Amino acid sequence: MPGPRRGCPVSAVLLAPGISSRVAEGLLVAQPIRIIHENHRSKVAEVELRGERFARKVYRARSPFLAPFLPCPARRTWNLLLRGAEKGLPFPAPIAFVGRPLSLSRRRGAVVITRWFNGDHLHLTHARERVRLADPLERREFAAAIADAQVALYSAGVRTTDLAPQNLLVGRIDGAWRACLVDLDDVELDAAVDAAAIIENLAQLGHLPETITPRERLLGLQLFLERGGALLLEEWIAEHSENELRRTIAERITEFSSAKKERLRTRGADDHAHSGFGLDADGNPIR
Repeated sequence: MPGPRRGCPVSAVLLAPGISSRVAEGLLVAQPIRIIHENHRSKVAEVELRGERFARKVYRARSPFLAPFLPCPARRTWNLLLRGAEKGLPFPAPIAFVGRPLSLSRRRGAVVITRWFNGDHLHLTHARERVRLADPLERREFAAAIADAQVALYSAGVRTTDLAPQNLLVGRIDGAWRACLVDLDDVELDAAVDAAAIIENLAQLGHLPETITPRERLLGLQLFLERGGALLLEEWIAEHSENELRRTIAERITEFSSAKKERLRTRGADDHAHSGFGLDADGNPIR
């Protein structure tokens, strides 16, 4: 597989099939409804055009002198979105890629726009839908949607170093639960996904607030194994066992929890059972 393309195209506009340049231009200048996520690498906003919602990710501008010689994460993500759409993977639907502006005075990097996925972080959707998910059948379908998304990703050779719950959105769409992997900056496609990588992802995704019970977490793992995960981990399970798999995942989750508590303590954040998960002390979503 070729390495990442160097340099983000200057002022280029790339469109998904069926998308007009007018739509891309409108979404580029639309005022954000809200900021979804922001860090040192990018800012993601929810925007609206003609009554439809979209996600707009603006990458931080790099030095205009170094940019032509550096890998372009936005273009890489765009290519992944297009290939994911072709393969039917649970990625956001691509809309447009807009390269970095020609003018050095405009301090914006490249932009990737996708169709809005009507869901939220796994644990936030779970908290909002707790009444519906009190039904055992609904709980099973909720967990099955997540398991099916994971199996589809690994079967296509999707490798990610960060399958944290906030990177997997879950929503109820057209009467069925669906899951979608967002933030593809650290994702590889057509990669060799070994057992160690899958187990690490299972632990990352299993690092959840106490609003999701141990029984629900075990149901999620069991459905993952039943719906194709056991085949993906066949050699590892044959050498070890399913019990050893559960123990390995649980130990890793404990490590994640300890590290998170230490980060929260250092920052002086509120200390309650759901701290750091976007939930208040009662387990309700803050936003």
